[in-house]
Amino acid sequence: MMREQDRLAGVSLTAREQEVLLSIGAKSGLTDQQIAKRLWISIHTVHRHIERLTAKTGLHGRVRLAMFAASLGLGQPASQYA
Repeated sequence: MMREQDRLAGVSLTAREQEVLLSIGAKSGLTDQQIAKRLWISIHTVHRHIERLTAKTGLHGRVRLAMFAASLGLGQPASQYA
């Protein structure tokens, strides 16, 4: 059986997916509404990006996605990117 780390190593994310992932990361912890406002996108679009992140990674839940963000080095606070 493939280890989760090995499976996630091959995941390719778009720049926008990385931005959304960073925004839900452990240090940022933004709500969907805050992400939408920060990235100038609709809340529906935020939900779609999260759905795609879940589909690509197989990770369910914000905590698991935040841990994935940290493993990619995407753990910087969102305020640095405002």
